[in-house]
Amino acid sequence: MRRGFSAGSDAACADRAALLESRFGHDSIGRFLALTTEIENREIDLSDLPPMEAGDVDAALTGSPTLGELEASRPWLVSGPAGGARQIHVRTARRAIAGQTGPVHLSKSVFRPAGAPIGTSLEWPLRFGLFTSSSEPPDLGMWHGYLRLCEQSLGGLQLFPRPWEYWHVSCAPDVRICEIQCAQDWVDLICSYPRHLSDGRVMPHWTQVADRYTALHFTPRAVISLDGFRFNIMGRESVPVYLTVESTLWLSWAFDKVVAIAGS
Repeated sequence: MRRGFSAGSDAACADRAALLESRFGHDSIGRFLALTTEIENREIDLSDLPPMEAGDVDAALTGSPTLGELEASRPWLVSGPAGGARQIHVRTARRAIAGQTGPVHLSKSVFRPAGAPIGTSLEWPLRFGLFTSSSEPPDLGMWHGYLRLCEQSLGGLQLFPRPWEYWHVSCAPDVRICEIQCAQDWVDLICSYPRHLSDGRVMPHWTQVADRYTALHFTPRAVISLDGFRFNIMGRESVPVYLTVESTLWLSWAFDKVVAIAGS
């Protein structure tokens, strides 16, 4: 059953902050994944909300105990690849690397950079680039935690069937990382590199972004601030994104070492 947010931008901001803290019986990462999974699966109805103001969302989440605990206990989720955190890419039997199917080795030859011919869809998930999540051994990152959570829920095996494959990727030292730490950072990025769509919406102009940055790192605070929301940007509304977990979106191939990790 879908649950709606309160009408209005201010009330919706308060709702999201409250929902994050209301997942009893979980640690901070469990509460985080419980909420973002509901948003990803559209169990929470955001369709009636007006476009949000980035500053309102960020202000509502300031002082969040869950985010504070998560950032303190797992600092590599905040520092990401720029801080040297180990990067893990995950592939399930359903989600192929950049549209590839069947057995494939993670390599530059199967990587689709931003601007590659990918059809007409502009909705999330993107059909180019590569996502990684940050981890500290023996942890396999938030994507792994998300898969485990989905597997335990009804239909999880159908959504992300095994086998799950993992790669540890080491990025080159000259990468340029754009840090998205909150909703305002995302709005600022779109304002700097806008792509205006014919339906009146706006999104990042990914080719231009890729000319400036190698990758975008979305911290947990950014993820909880962005997922499913549309933002008011230059009189238009942004295309919503669904990140679900701390992620780095690599817009170009920037890895000097790729090592397969035992899958499951």
